[in-house]
Amino acid sequence: MFICLGTIQSQEDIHSVDFENINADEWELEQYELDTTAEALICFDVAEIKYEPHIESTILHRKQRIKVLNNAGTKFGEIELTLSRGQRVLKFEAVCSNKNNDVVESYPIDIKDAFVHSPSTSLTIYKFALPNVKPGSIIQFQYKLLIPGMHKVPKWYFQADIPTRYSSYTIHMIPFYEFTFHLQASDQECIQSTNEADTTRRFGTLVYREKVTKFQMENIPSLKQTDHRNERMKISFQLSGYLRRPGEMVEVLSTWQQLNDRLLKIESFGKYINRSEKMAGRLLKEINLAEQESPRSKSLTLIEHLRAFSKFNESYSPLASITPKEFLKERSGNSADINLFLVGLLRSAGLRADPVILSTYWNGEVNKDFPFYGYFNHVVVLVDHGEQSFLADATDIHAAYDRLGLTAINENGLKIYDGKPVWVDLNAKHTSSLSHRIEVDVTPDQDQVKATIISHSSDLEAYQLRKIFENDSSLIRKYYENSGFNMIEDLRTSQYDNVTSPYTIACKGILNFDKIGKLIFLNPFSISPTGVVSQSSESDIWINRFPRSEKFDLSIHKPEKLEIINLPQDTLISNETFEWQITCNEALEEVRLQVRCQIKTTGALESNRQEQLLKLIAVLEEEIVFQPKE
Repeated sequence: MFICLGTIQSQEDIHSVDFENINADEWELEQYELDTTAEALICFDVAEIKYEPHIESTILHRKQRIKVLNNAGTKFGEIELTLSRGQRVLKFEAVCSNKNNDVVESYPIDIKDAFVHSPSTSLTIYKFALPNVKPGSIIQFQYKLLIPGMHKVPKWYFQADIPTRYSSYTIHMIPFYEFTFHLQASDQECIQSTNEADTTRRFGTLVYREKVTKFQMENIPSLKQTDHRNERMKISFQLSGYLRRPGEMVEVLSTWQQLNDRLLKIESFGKYINRSEKMAGRLLKEINLAEQESPRSKSLTLIEHLRAFSKFNESYSPLASITPKEFLKERSGNSADINLFLVGLLRSAGLRADPVILSTYWNGEVNKDFPFYGYFNHVVVLVDHGEQSFLADATDIHAAYDRLGLTAINENGLKIYDGKPVWVDLNAKHTSSLSHRIEVDVTPDQDQVKATIISHSSDLEAYQLRKIFENDSSLIRKYYENSGFNMIEDLRTSQYDNVTSPYTIACKGILNFDKIGKLIFLNPFSISPTGVVSQSSESDIWINRFPRSEKFDLSIHKPEKLEIINLPQDTLISNETFEWQITCNEALEEVRLQVRCQIKTTGALESNRQEQLLKLIAVLEEEIVFQPKE
């Protein structure tokens, strides 16, 4: 039985899937009509799960077909399958098919062809690379997976990085469990149909008929087409009750208090913290806290040490996947393994700390109206020093020790502790800044525009640059070259490893420019590595996730033989959403152009604000024009 939290309509099945036979229209397809920019198309992605009481496990059977549309889509010939502890592959097959002169050539691979990687004892990753993938190829794979347990229904993602023509999820449910489900991030119709199985099944003395529920969606756009929140369309499930005896339904979870209390009692959360606190003495011996005078400095030292000690395996979860003993041995784990251990470590040092479960930005927001555990996929730490309290995430090496990174900033999280449920505001409170000092020297005799650029960033602006570039000079150089800045020399960065300090990038080079007749056209604002101005063509500009400010200070050395005939106009707009100022001062030897902008509030901009912002950005997109002096 299901209780619905989303809007789903009951209709008959709208598609049929034949894994063995490829349709003629799929072979002929060269471009997806609903998204002509798509690299590839998921023709179908379907899964079916059945509960097997005699082995107390679930069998998941998944099938997918992908049509490669261009060279960029060939990357989908690399398949990855991640298994958690206890899960087992029962069947796997994958094949790449190409059609040449009406003859289909197939290139299959098997489970033995996989590269197997185990980043921890709780995760096993199978990686497959299909041969002969090229534009026009059709990729198919299917697998059966054994999942221990009967009380968990895996979530299903309808949406992918490329468009999906059809997706379905079919669940065979024994009639002794009651589940709640929630459809997230979807304005599209999801069709639900529920039927009783034709045949009976037996478990011990019980004879029953399965309830078969199918969820279906079609023509699902790619993630980039629909949502700058990076929140995929998905459906999640949660056990809400079970039948202990005829007529007696036991309620499992119906309040946030019940969820709070349950987490504190289970091995992979509350008991994990308690054991971590007892075992943290090993790490405390390696840390000299005597030199730290305040509770805050002690906390920051412990967070820094745990980050250096452990490695995040890139798996987000609110529940630990291994024991504290295994974590200390492996020195790696998922987000809960690390951050729940951090709670125990801080408590062992006499500091107050509590876990906060949350949904990451790309996983969607938490709806406070119903205690749905499926909302959450991450846990961070609330370090409580009274007025100096802060949130910390030991898995995010690019964030300051007393800050959350952009992954975890997503409205509200739930503090889990021995008390009444408390919602914690996850939003950034500090204004992050980005400033650029640009000096430009136009040399008409050499047909060059030389420039020196120094960019300083703080807080989350610095966080973004650290994460994008990883302080890799080749990546920074490539970015600037793609932005029209070439022959780069003297590329330098500073304070990359010190995440509590501003991050700086500086370089010299030659700016691209256009020359029509004797006129020189130049736009130096295209080379900002991040921030509001440089994101003018991206959807993220319409949703601001943290308070931010950006400043340009542009100096143009006036050449003797040229004069400037076009500059951006002085502009000032200030409202409750943003403030923007452009000023231009022209002296005998130099033109100084300053641009200052501040986004004051978080959230999406209203349509009238969007229009204002577009007009301001259009001013900066105007080129600076030089002409020879008469």
